[in-house]
Amino acid sequence: MIVLNETIEEQTFICIPRAYETNVLLVLENETTNGKTNIIPGVDIVDDNYYISAVFDLKEDNFYNITISYGDDVIFKDKVFCTNQVVYDINKNVYTSDTSYNNEYITI
Repeated sequence: MIVLNETIEEQTFICIPRAYETNVLLVLENETTNGKTNIIPGVDIVDDNYYISAVFDLKEDNFYNITISYGDDVIFKDKVFCTNQVVYDINKNVYTSDTSYNNEYITI
């Protein structure tokens, strides 16, 4: 799920599509009203990451379906949740590696 804010500024999210195309159409569908918005986003491809940038017309506390297509082919589908709350990474600094020992072993 993609989390975006209710803002008039450009927002960016990262996804992994089925095909890495730059001339795509993004369709944003509100799950409550079934209203659809067609957007031609900016696309950047960096190290197999697909960055989508656009100005989204979102309302807070609503869910949206997002579909990115290239021609007749759908290359990405996901859900979007719009919130203005700060989203925390619950796994941040949870996993740390212990380097107090060496990882050598003896086989006989």
